[in-house]
Amino acid sequence: MSLTAKQRVFVEEYLRTWNATSAAKAAGYSEKTARSIGQENLTKPDIADEVTSRPSERAMPADEAQGGTTDIATAA
Repeated sequence: MSLTAKQRVFVEEYLRTWNATSAAKAAGYSEKTARSIGQENLTKPDIADEVTSRPSERAMPADEAQGGTTDIATAA
């Protein structure tokens, strides 16, 4: 089974933000149900397969990770 248009947007946004709720909102799900739909989407086999089959897109670049760690360590 292929992904619907909403599900494709959800996957792209989830891979960008790692936030299922914001990915659901970006995909057009309602504010009221975005949290539950986001979590539900991650359990759907087609969506889970798509997310896990694209590990290079899910990985944070080393310089970004180091910059984030530095920002946290030096925050006042």
